[in-house]
Amino acid sequence: MKLFELIPQKLSDLLPPKLNQDIPPPIDQLAEQLIETGKIAGYAGVGLAIKTRDYAINTLNELIEIGEQALGEPSSQIASEEATETASETPTEPAQPSLEELFTKASEDIKTLNGRPDNSTLGELYALYKQATIGDVSGKRPGLTKVAERYKFDAWTKKQGMDRDIAKQAYIDKVESLLAS
Repeated sequence: MKLFELIPQKLSDLLPPKLNQDIPPPIDQLAEQLIETGKIAGYAGVGLAIKTRDYAINTLNELIEIGEQALGEPSSQIASEEATETASETPTEPAQPSLEELFTKASEDIKTLNGRPDNSTLGELYALYKQATIGDVSGKRPGLTKVAERYKFDAWTKKQGMDRDIAKQAYIDKVESLLAS
């Protein structure tokens, strides 16, 4: 028996012809067994891949179902009707503006202020606004000749580490107090 008779045609085309020699009887049986084992292993690998794919698809479908339930999407018409009835019974309260909306409004309202606040109040407003919109101060402190920029930098530095949402709320409160007075 020749070697190329044992292996698939596609593989034998890749091998040099001088390898196509006679195989002695005990070795040819062993070669056939190895090739058969390789085929079985190949089939097993394909089967495992298919099984893994099926498992992954099933898991994905379960996750989608759990996600839909978590989002509160009604799974039937009855649940949908119950949700509608519950929603119509509960009086709706006007939505409270978000912190971001209040901050934007305050930054616009400050422009309508009658009169100019003192320098310390302006520095406080500047520092809170910068901390709320940008975060911690960065860069070098301006030189001695740049008095206004240096004052702003120092005021902003005092707010170092303050959370942006806290800075927004403090800015809103400061603007409201200025508008009230």
